[in-house]
Amino acid sequence: MPHRIPLPPTGDELRAVVTSSLALTAEAVGSLDAYPGLLDPEKLVGEALLLLRATRTEADTSEWQTLYDATAPRARAADLAPRICRDPGRALELAFTHVQLSDLGDRDPAVDVLLDLALAEEATGPAPYVVPELQRQWLRDVRREQPDETAWRRLLRGSSLARPIDLLRCSTQDVYDLTHAVMHGTDLGLWPLTSPRDPVELAEDLDALLGIALDAENLDLTTELLWAWPMLRLPWTAAAGVALDTVIERHARLGYLPGPGLDPTGGPDRTQVLGTSYHATLVLGILAAALLRAGELPTADDGGLDATHLAVALRRASDDADIAEVHRLLGQAVESGLTQGRAVVQATALLRRVTALVLQDASAERRTISACTG
Repeated sequence: MPHRIPLPPTGDELRAVVTSSLALTAEAVGSLDAYPGLLDPEKLVGEALLLLRATRTEADTSEWQTLYDATAPRARAADLAPRICRDPGRALELAFTHVQLSDLGDRDPAVDVLLDLALAEEATGPAPYVVPELQRQWLRDVRREQPDETAWRRLLRGSSLARPIDLLRCSTQDVYDLTHAVMHGTDLGLWPLTSPRDPVELAEDLDALLGIALDAENLDLTTELLWAWPMLRLPWTAAAGVALDTVIERHARLGYLPGPGLDPTGGPDRTQVLGTSYHATLVLGILAAALLRAGELPTADDGGLDATHLAVALRRASDDADIAEVHRLLGQAVESGLTQGRAVVQATALLRRVTALVLQDASAERRTISACTG
């Protein structure tokens, strides 16, 4: 992550991103017939509908309509109604695209009747894990056109939004669970939501995650992390400014945002671009629309970038099991007055555990030697 603090993008730049995202997503939907097996049709159609809902007031009308016309006919599979009948426990997941399309004004009363009957069934089995339950509550609330604030307070208390983030060990999926909690809890930034954590503290953790995602060249994850700022109205930070400039610049240069696993310098053909990068480009469109709704971004100062760089270095050392480097970086943190960050606190705890382990091993070795020589 560079130290330079860029200027925030203009409204015209963000609108250009929205237009480009809609166009590439429409191309991806069109590829479902041209290149069977390239993309997952159900996943792509569901995500295209999310983009349509997120951009309906910020998009160029013609590009938005082109994507809508390509996507809407695919949104309700012929077997949707029988599947809801057979599996009422998964009715909301099965009706994902139906719910999105209905919110865009294309309703199907017959499917709604079956969905209402399925949702009236008594819940069975164990309580659902909080991540899918967040999605289910979001789908219920999209149907009723307003959030159930009591339900959201309860669910978010058990989500990763309410808890400190394990910066040294969190998986990519852990971070996506966090970004999806933001997306579902705010309905893509369309509903107001107060974070269950202190906004400044949450932003500090997100800064570190941005640095880690950029260090891994995962621009898809970087983009989803960025939408936490406009969707939760978090205080803008230098790390967020640098990360946003990175994804905007990369998109402007290539015409798409490269997804994980794609090397744009290798001259990928169009099917490779669509197969690897439609999702990154799509979520960048959702981010741009959320930023447009949030209003003008301030220019951040460089405060916090040193802490972000330190978090990235500690994550690398932890991933490499390089305890000597962890120790060196913690000494550097003390010298620089950067001892309060979560990565530093977690790395200190790691060092403490390693020290205890070494002492235990040394004690066991002494007992073995004593037993052998006694």
